[in-house]
This record gives sequence, C-alpha cells and structure tokens, in this order.
Amino acid sequence: MKKLLLIAICFLSLQLQSFHSLAQIPISGTTWSGSGISTTTASDPSTFTIIPASVIPGSAAVNVSQWNRSNLTGTATSATFCYNCSDWDAGASLASAQASGKYVYFTVTNDGNTELEITQIHLESQVSSTGPTNIQWQYAIGAGPDQNFGAAYTITAAAATPFNTDFGGIAHICAGQTATFKLYGWGSTGTAGTLRINDGTGITATYVQPPVAATASNSTVFFPNCSGDPLDLSSTPFGGALPYTYSWAGPGGYTSTDPNPSIPSADWATYAGTYSLTVTDAYGCISAPPATTFADINMPADTTTTISGPLSFCTPGSVTMSVFDDGISSYTWFDALFTTVSATASLTTSASGTYHVEIFDFFTGCTTIGTSYTVTVTTTPVPTVSASGPTTICSPSTVTLTTPTVAGYTYQWYDAGGAIAGATNASYNISTSGVYHVTVVNGTCSASSTNTTVTVNTPPAVPVVTPAGPITVCSGNTTTLTTSTQSGVTYRWWRSGFPLPGATGTTYGATTTGTYTMVVTNTANTCFATSNTVSLTVNPSPSASFSSSSTVVCSGNNVTLTAGVVPGITYQWLLGNVPIVGATNNQYVTNVPGTYRLLETRTATGCFDTSAAPGTTITTATAPTVASATISPAGPFTICSFDSVVLSVPVTAGVTYQWYNPGSIPGATSRTYTARTSGTYTIRVTNAATCVTNSPNTVTITVNPAPPSTVTTSGPTAFCTGGSVNITAAIGGGYTYQWYDAAGAIAGETASTYTATTSGTYHAVVTSAAGCATTTASTTVTVVATPTILTTGATSFCTGNSLLLTASTSAIPGVIYQWKRNGTNIPGAVSATYVANVTGVYTCFVNIPGSCAILTAPVTVTVFPAIIPVLSYDGTYVSTYTTYASYQWYANTVMIPGATSYRVAAFTNAAYRVKVTDVNGCILLSSDLPVYNLAVENVNGENAISIYPNPATSTVHVASTVEVNVSISTLEGKSVMTGTNKNDMDISSLPNGLYMITVFDSKGNRVHVEKLVKQ
Repeated sequence: MKKLLLIAICFLSLQLQSFHSLAQIPISGTTWSGSGISTTTASDPSTFTIIPASVIPGSAAVNVSQWNRSNLTGTATSATFCYNCSDWDAGASLASAQASGKYVYFTVTNDGNTELEITQIHLESQVSSTGPTNIQWQYAIGAGPDQNFGAAYTITAAAATPFNTDFGGIAHICAGQTATFKLYGWGSTGTAGTLRINDGTGITATYVQPPVAATASNSTVFFPNCSGDPLDLSSTPFGGALPYTYSWAGPGGYTSTDPNPSIPSADWATYAGTYSLTVTDAYGCISAPPATTFADINMPADTTTTISGPLSFCTPGSVTMSVFDDGISSYTWFDALFTTVSATASLTTSASGTYHVEIFDFFTGCTTIGTSYTVTVTTTPVPTVSASGPTTICSPSTVTLTTPTVAGYTYQWYDAGGAIAGATNASYNISTSGVYHVTVVNGTCSASSTNTTVTVNTPPAVPVVTPAGPITVCSGNTTTLTTSTQSGVTYRWWRSGFPLPGATGTTYGATTTGTYTMVVTNTANTCFATSNTVSLTVNPSPSASFSSSSTVVCSGNNVTLTAGVVPGITYQWLLGNVPIVGATNNQYVTNVPGTYRLLETRTATGCFDTSAAPGTTITTATAPTVASATISPAGPFTICSFDSVVLSVPVTAGVTYQWYNPGSIPGATSRTYTARTSGTYTIRVTNAATCVTNSPNTVTITVNPAPPSTVTTSGPTAFCTGGSVNITAAIGGGYTYQWYDAAGAIAGETASTYTATTSGTYHAVVTSAAGCATTTASTTVTVVATPTILTTGATSFCTGNSLLLTASTSAIPGVIYQWKRNGTNIPGAVSATYVANVTGVYTCFVNIPGSCAILTAPVTVTVFPAIIPVLSYDGTYVSTYTTYASYQWYANTVMIPGATSYRVAAFTNAAYRVKVTDVNGCILLSSDLPVYNLAVENVNGENAISIYPNPATSTVHVASTVEVNVSISTLEGKSVMTGTNKNDMDISSLPNGLYMITVFDSKGNRVHVEKLVKQ
C-alpha cells in the first residue's frame, strides 16, 4: 500500500491560521491516508482531503485529484505512472511542448472557506535513457492562463536512477476555486522511453485566512442622520494579501470602490437602508459573506406647501404660503439672503423674492429644507402728471405734461376723444385746449393719472414801435419811442430783455443804449404780444475838466492848466468863452490873468463837452518881501555820523519854508533844520500868494561814518571755570580800539579782539581814522563755577520721607540737567532739583549747551526700609517682632498705658495695633488685629467668678464657688504674682498700673480673664 506523507508545518494566530502539508498525489488503485482521517481506498480518480473540517474553523476542505494525462499514451501501473517516452519528445523548448498539448496533470480544489497557498511541488521520479531531459511545472486557476510554478529543471540522473526535485513557487487558490498543475517535458529525441513518478511525489500547501470585511460601518451607527446630511461608510478588512479592492452596494443602486466612501448629501428616500461590502485581495480571493451595515436616516418633515393664490401679482396684493403645523416642530421662512421673514408655519408676503421654509424637528434634531418659491410682485404704477409750466397758456405756446419715466413701463395719453395716436411717451406736448390724462402699464399692471385741464388763449395783435431804428445819439439827448394802440390791453416797455419801471404808456423817452420792445397784454386772459425791436445807441460825451498849477501867477512866472489825456479826444482851451488860437493840447501854459474853460470833443462820434462854468480864474501876485533868505552858518562842514549841524534863515512873517538836499526834504518846513547827512542844502520861502524866494547861498556838509557798534563772540558767553570767549569789535581801516570792563579801561587791551576769562561786562571804544569814536554794545560774560549738589536735610531717612537735592550752578539760562541714580539716568529728572526717596548714589550731569558739561560729586542717599510689624495672637497675647527699639500698644486706637513690650495680653475684645520705633528711629504702625473671641474654657452659672474691688489698692478678692488658681501679669505678659487655691491677692507691692488677672480652675482651664487697675 502506498502512503501519502502529510507534514504539519505551523499554525498562525486565531484569526489567521495556516497549516502546511506534504500530500502525495494518488495513483490509480492506491490507498491514501492523511492526518486526522482514516485510511481509505481511493477509486480512480480518487480524492484526498488534506485538512479535515475539525482543524480550521469554518469547515476548510481541499481535494486533490489523482494523476491524469493529456494527449499522452502509455500505461500506469500500481508501482509507476508510466507513459510512452516518445510522447514526450515534443521538441526543444517549453513552447513546443505546450503547443503539442502533451503533459501530465492533477487538480487541487479548495472546497473550504479559507485561502490555499501552494508553495512547493516535491517530485520523486526516474526516467529511461530516452526520457525527457527538461521538465517544467505550470498551473492555471480555473480557466485562467498558465503560469510557471517554479523554474524549469534539467534532468541529470542516469537512466532508471530515481531523482528528487523540489519546485518552489506560489499558487493561490481561493475558496471554491480549482487549480490545474501541469508537468511538461522536452528536449529528448530517440525511441520511446518512460517517466515514472514515484510514491513520494506531493505538494506543500499553506492555509491562509481569506480577506474578511470584518466590519462595515457608517456615521449613523450611534445617531441617525438627518436627510441630506453626509453619510460616511467605513470598513476594517483583514486577512488575504494586500492590496485590497472594495465593492460597496447599497440602496438606490449605490456602488463604490472606495474603502471608506462618503455620500455628501444622503437623502432619506434614496440612501436609507442596508449597505454591503465585498473585499477582494491581491489574488482575487473574495471575502464571504459580505459585511453589512444599516444606514439610519431620519425621514424629513413634510414640506408640502399650500399657496393661497398666484405667485405673480400686482401691488398692493400678497400671497400666503403655508406648511402643515404639527404643533411640535419649529418653522422658519427665509428669503434668498437667508433673512428670517417668518417664524411660523405660514408666510404672507407682498414683496418679490425667493422664499423657502426650514422645519426643525425637536425629536430628531433634523432640519428639513422645503422647496423654494419665487414670488414676483409687479409694481402697479401710480402715475402723477406734472406740467412744464402753467396749464393756461397763450397761443402759439405749448405746455408739456410729464409722468415720471420708469424702465419697463409703457405709456398712453388720452384726451376727451380717447387715446391720442402716437402719444406713447412719458411726456406729451399740448397746444390745444382739453382735458388730458395718461395710463401707465407695467407688465400686466396698469393705472391712470388724474385729469389735467389745459386752456390755450388767443394773444393780442403784435404792436409796432416807431421810429424803427437803429438810432444813434449822444448822451444827454432823449429819443421818443411810440407804439400802435389797441383796445383791451396794457402796455409795458422793455429794454434789453428787462421791463422798464413805470414805462406803461404808448410812448417812452429813451436815454440809454439798448434794444427796446413793447409788450401788450390782453387784460382778459393775460396773453401778450411783443413788438418789433428798436436798437438805440447812446454814445458817451466827454466829461471836460482840468486842473491848474495855481490860480495866482507871480510876476515873471506862469500857470499850467492840465486836462487828463483820453484817447480819441480833441481839446480847445477857451479864455472868456473865446477859443484860444492854437491851444489844442491837453495842457496850456499862461501868465495872462482871466477865466479859462476847456472844450473836449470825441473824434469818433462828434460828441463834445465844455468844462463847467464859470471856469478857472487866474490872478496876478508879487514875490514875498524877505529880510534875508541867506542860510547860516555858511559852511562847509565835516562831521561824524553821530553829529549834526543846525541850519537856519532869518524870521519873516506870513511865509512858509521848505528845505532841499537837493530834493525836497519831507517835514523840513521850519526856518531851521538839523542836518545829519552829507549834501548841499538850500531853502525856498513861499508867501500866501504862493510866490517863492530861494536862498542865495548853499551849505555843503560832509558826514564821515563812525565805526559800527556791533561785536561778535567766538562762542557762548557762559562757560565753565577754565574756559574763555573772544569778543571782537568791527574791523575797519585806520580803526583804533580800547576795551573796558566795569572798572574802566583794561590796560593793554587795544586790539580788535578781547579774550574774556572772568565774569564781567565788556565793551570797546572804536575810533576811525577821521576821529569818529563809537562805543560798542556791552557783552556780559558768566564763568560757571563747578556745580555741587545741595541737600535740605539728612541723607539718611525713613521710608515715606524724601530729600530735596539741588544742583548749584551760576544763575544763567539754558542749563540742561540730568539726574542719575547709581550711574543711570532717572527718566524725567531734568530740572535743577530732584526729590530723592530711593536709596542710591545720586549725581547730576549739568550741561551748558555749546560750552561745557560737568558731572557733580556724588551724594549717597540711604532710605531705611520699613519693616511693618506683623501681629499674631496665641490665645492670650498679641505679639510682634522682638527686634524693634520701642513699642506702644493700642486697643481700638486707644493707647494701652504701660504696654511697651513686644507683646500685650489681650484683656478685652478689641482691634489691637502696635506703634514701634526701629533701630533707625523710624516709626511704624501695624495693621489692626481683631481679637473678638476672648472667652473662658469653662464658664457656667454655678462657677461664676467675680473680682473686686477693681480698681484696687492693696487686696483683690476673687469670689468663686470652686477652688481656683490666680495669676496676675503685666500687659506684656510677664507674670508678677500667682496664687494656688487662693481667693485673696495682696497687690500692695505692685507698682500702680494696668495688669491682667487670669483665673484657672483646678484642672488648669482658664475660667476668667479681666483687666485689673492698681492705684
């Protein structure tokens, strides 16, 4: 009996188990055995189950067929599987062997639900000397293509010698698939031979967990989706060979190959239901059964809308849209901008727009969005009519009626006879009387305006004005205009488009240039007619006038008559209204007494004018009688610029004076004049008749300039000790100098520059070569002493106090200060003083711009720190630090006499504080420490304690019904007297003052506390 050797290799995890076996392929008539089953006799073809159902969960089963042959002849015995060797002689290559279709084969069928992986074929065989020299395994899954299983093998064993060969490869057989393994041979020629396959031939197989879509889930597992929300599907497959491919199927024909697909908007009607997922691994093995998940999507609310009427209507209409109100959900209507327009189940609107309702279900938390409805509201026109002017007009005038123009509107005007042909604009021009209105149409909406009555009246006859013109006259003349007359009218004259006030007759006297018309108005209907236009030009006449240089002519002198020069004017001078021959210029010079006038004529127009009568009268006069007009002193003079010469003439009554150099000197109108500038001086004496006498002599004065009084400095005149400044006077040829200070002339300082090194006021006297001396402006020099810091008190003090520091400098302006503490600038400390309240080393940087800068010597300021006392209470005493120099305690702000230690007994309920003085002499006050829980440990009516007398002088009695112990101490807590089981205490030896008396029971419990006054 031939046996099949099955070797178990290993098991993987519980989720992915595998089992490796070497299975011998059965030969007809043999008996097969395997792990886990009984020995059976196989039939032809026999099957062999490698893995029993009990080994791998899920009933895994694999069936292997016995050997078969294709197009091969020969016999198979119980000992061998032989074929006619000549059948193998298919050629020299695998391709030729494949083409011959000659091979031996067996099949493997995977009847289980696991994935089978064939990893090796173990071949035990031998050949005759004429057998094939090359062999190759191939396999095909189902009807799929052949694939090599391992590499080709060249047979090198001697004839009839067995050889063993392992063909390693990978062949995956999915559940339910059958694989056919084919053995090809080639490369041998000659007589027929044999190929024997021995018992040890077998396959090694591995069981692989097939792909399993372990879970298929979705985003509604825990909470149902709202209709229209995104629906997310997810999977967690395992097993098989990566990569996976996915196949989702769901409601409404939904499919997807995404491992975790998402439906952006999953509505209830289409996407609610069960989704299944099938996963296929890299070898085509499919997960079974498919994983499923149920998508729970809430049904949307009912948004069926009832509409009260058409959605398109004219103003002022409206429409109501309503949905069913279940009394539970909330309803909100929105417009296109998502503005809330109604918070109920219905919306009534009279405005155009797109509207929809959103219903919020409080039970599901879902919002359902209803269908959008577009409301179109067409504005019904409200036509108004305006007139371009009065509606009562005169022929041939017209009036235009207008209604506002609106895009998209159409118009039709009507009169009493109905629609006016062609009158389809927003405006209509009317020239005949009648009643008019307009109808305005906007789509299907229309409206008509109110009626407008237009009255067209007949005007009067056109008037005629004479003379017809044009007319040209000179100013001063009047032109009479006359119009034709007619009945039932009023008259109004117009000039250049403006009515003439009061000109309401049939004639008018025109004196002004312009165009004149007559307007006649029908008194019955106010219609008017305008006459022809008469043009009148009034040329201006000259305005003759002149001036006279004098109305008195002195003997030997002349008078000049002068008129203004005007282009286009001619002149004629008249004497006694008689033209003067040849006197035709704008000026006329005469010494003949008489009355003069001027005639001016405009050449272009011939218009003329004579100067006003009676004219200008010229009379004769004589020169003044002057005692003497000789100037004295006679000169000539040479002076300095700061000197002067007084010039004068003798006094003459009834005359005026005017000094000259050489022209008229403004204001020099007295008989004396103080001369300060170089020149030649004269005087003119004039009498009341304007006759003049000039001085017979002239006086010459030469003024030599004095040196300037200005000085310049080489730098600031305020500087620090050791500095200097150069003061320089004006420099000029031949100048001499002498410098002065407050004490007088400075010896040896006769140069133009003086170097000042000390404080003082300096000036120089500068003398020119002509002997003119000038005293310069004074210059004040300030030498700034080295600044120091002055203090107003001690430089060591307590916190809360301060020290005024002052930087001493000379009293000069412009000094810049910067205070420093420990070498660092103090922000904002830039004045001469600084208030120090912080410990540190203080200096002041004193800067005199342009001169010097100095840092003062340092001043050390020490601010003692304030260590505020902190109070504590231990049940008996209120205490603070023991490091202070002195103490004074207070209860409720009242000083406790004698309480001058670091602690005080809390003798009463109160707010305790202490005022201390530290080692630096600084006085500090603590915060209040309230003590309001003073009590005794054992107080009752039977053990009431009383102490008397209090105040006491010698003996204090403690009244108690039980044995007590007594302690007397100072307020600072120092015990001064005790008594055990004692009711009377002799205090006569104690100094007068305040004490604390404390009573304890026999167990040491405090039962009474009281303040005791010893006096």
